[in-house]
Amino acid sequence: MAHGKSQRSGSRARSCLCAGVAAVLSLLLLLPAAMAEKPFACSIPYLQNPAADAMTVCFAAQNAKSVTVAMSSPDSASEKKIEAKGTAAPGAPWTIWKARLSGLASGTNHSYKVTCIHPGGKWQSPPYAFRTLDPKTRSVRFAVFNDLHDRDATLKALMRFVKPEDYEFSILLGDCWADPSAASGAKKVFETLNAFLPLLDAANKPFYLIRGNHEVRGSF
Repeated sequence: MAHGKSQRSGSRARSCLCAGVAAVLSLLLLLPAAMAEKPFACSIPYLQNPAADAMTVCFAAQNAKSVTVAMSSPDSASEKKIEAKGTAAPGAPWTIWKARLSGLASGTNHSYKVTCIHPGGKWQSPPYAFRTLDPKTRSVRFAVFNDLHDRDATLKALMRFVKPEDYEFSILLGDCWADPSAASGAKKVFETLNAFLPLLDAANKPFYLIRGNHEVRGSF
């Protein structure tokens, strides 16, 4: 009888050990994905200055260097790599990196990825895509937002009424930032930027910012 209890105890111990090992392995498998998702302070890439033959890819990051944009087009089997140029944000630990992708055909689709070096190693973004402007088109669709005053919850609520096919680019029509402050390295400014970008799908569709009175009267 004692032997039977010993067998049952041993079985329970092995089960607990196996469950513990499985839990640790699951955690280890999840760690690389989480680290790859955001291993350092950065925004998602975002598009600016669209043209019929060009697009600018922007990327805000801390402690990044050697930022490169790799672009591929439907008519080319090879990637084209463009080095981004960085401009330090005054009074903040952030650098805005920009790469101008030029020489493109109008009305064509292109995919791209951003890579960089950061203190933890090398990082690469997921693939994104954009379409150049087409001068021959007879209509254009865009979404306009204003007076958000740092409230990403408001933008999120508004975007529930906007379908992806409803707009080709977006416009922030002033007072979307509430008196941008340089406090704590402009922390709130970049928190708002990081909140707005995915809601606007700015990695795939360019956005324009038109400054309002609130954007120019803060300390940043």
